[in-house]
Amino acid sequence: MVACLGFAQGADASAVVSWGGNYVTASTDLGGRGGDYTVAGAGLWVYTGAASRSSPVAPGYTGSPFYWGAYLVRGTGDGSASVRNFSNVDVMEGSPDTLRFLRANSGGVTSYTGAAFVSFLKSDFLNGHDTGSFTFGSLESLSVTTSYALLTGYRFAILSGGSWYLSEAAKTPLGSNTPDTLTLSGAALADSQWAAWSPTGGANSRLGALPGSFGVDGSAFTDIQGFGVFMEINPAAIIGQTSGIQISSFQVVAVPEPGSLALAGGGILASWLVRRRRC
Repeated sequence: MVACLGFAQGADASAVVSWGGNYVTASTDLGGRGGDYTVAGAGLWVYTGAASRSSPVAPGYTGSPFYWGAYLVRGTGDGSASVRNFSNVDVMEGSPDTLRFLRANSGGVTSYTGAAFVSFLKSDFLNGHDTGSFTFGSLESLSVTTSYALLTGYRFAILSGGSWYLSEAAKTPLGSNTPDTLTLSGAALADSQWAAWSPTGGANSRLGALPGSFGVDGSAFTDIQGFGVFMEINPAAIIGQTSGIQISSFQVVAVPEPGSLALAGGGILASWLVRRRRC
């Protein structure tokens, strides 16, 4: 006769990335390229890798590290220097603080297109956990809240096996500067479709274009190394805008695989079942 004894350890899954809080007491420019751009059709900012696009470069920023890339293509060459002046990325003080890309400094009518990308790597998760394998199952979830003036659509990104992937799931904003949330969780996340994408694969070193098709199941990823959001800028004229793409929160809930739970050090809570057989 064989008797099976089972016991559960741990608790519910918890956030491994949770960007959305009070990181600065005053709006903070995180550095990088900005200024007076006069050439029509020029891409202004590009993604050149995590090492050169790290957020904690400004004094007073206390949030977790994130990495970014963006480009803005100027459609016309007219306008004063103040109209052409853009800041690429900063954190605006608020409740919660907001990560902002492509901020116009003053009024005017000038057309722009482009895209932005922000990512959080496994080694920089807020709880300091950088071990164990992460997959998409019934407890996992991705969520991002945006507000915008120029955003035409946004979707999730993940890093797995050394390659970035974009989600087929995406949202089109409701309207200018209106908060909006995209969420994937549980079965919908495991069944979600993804496609390989390169942040450096675009023309003239710009961010890569959207994939033509999505055919990789979310459940197929065996060790996810990073999470992010990819955002496209709506081809439109900027009329006195003082904001561009804004993210007010980004959260990832995940559970490490059972074999790595001993390494978690309590940073991530997990649920799992251990079965023991004896006669």
